[in-house]
Amino acid sequence: MPGQLNTVAGGKLDETQDGYTFIYNSWGNWAPKCCNDKLLFALNSVLGTQNAGKYGGTTWYGAGAYTKYQFNDWFSLASRGEYLGGNNINKVYPGGGMQKSLGWWEYTITAGFNVIDNLLIRAEYRLDWGNSISGATVSSSTTGNNQIYQSSGPAHYAGAEVVYSF
Repeated sequence: MPGQLNTVAGGKLDETQDGYTFIYNSWGNWAPKCCNDKLLFALNSVLGTQNAGKYGGTTWYGAGAYTKYQFNDWFSLASRGEYLGGNNINKVYPGGGMQKSLGWWEYTITAGFNVIDNLLIRAEYRLDWGNSISGATVSSSTTGNNQIYQSSGPAHYAGAEVVYSF
């Protein structure tokens, strides 16, 4: 099973923040021999922390699981589920002025079409949900203060892409 383990550590994230940053990331994949390279499973994980800084210390973490099945030479179906969590949303979504926890979920399904050599067309649907998954800062004309409106979703996305490899 191929895999990788990455660790990044350092000082400031930018000139306005102090503190030490540590990020751990790992991933792996597995293609069962019994499926003749038609089935692929993969997973990843991330753990990050920063002490001090403009918005205080924080820890964030996430995990994802992926699978892809190649039905024939021209069609495949892939699925992905991920989670990202943390104890201080300002490190992931700065500028909100909120000291709250983060919990985002995501699910994606993708149909791939290998049209000709080097040309791939993908159609994708994605669903996101969790606390503060989307939002906007709106200026109030009566009070002059900014207000933050947030939604826990769900947020839907559908799209298509054409990929030419050379």
